[in-house]
Amino acid sequence: MAFMDITFPRNIAGNVTGGPEFRVDIVSQASGYEERNSRWKDARRSFDASMGIRSADDLKAVVAHFMETGGPAHSFRFRDWSDFSTSAQTAIAPSATDHAV
Repeated sequence: MAFMDITFPRNIAGNVTGGPEFRVDIVSQASGYEERNSRWKDARRSFDASMGIRSADDLKAVVAHFMETGGPAHSFRFRDWSDFSTSAQTAIAPSATDHAV
């Protein structure tokens, strides 16, 4: 898998739904307890672009992007409008102290 330095169309990305997902197996024991096994160390993000497609031109742009990236074969830039800042959601602006180094 290779990274392609291209960006998903931003006018469509603003209306995309989705977000982080985790892969956890939950096994119920006969005793009633549960065991949980987290298969992924970090969350993976999954999005559905169908709500962002408002016209035939939007659909053409998404199909062209899909063809250029080979579908899921390559990663690409995507702006998640709900997760683009290092600051807390209540903060006014990002600062140098948002994250510990």
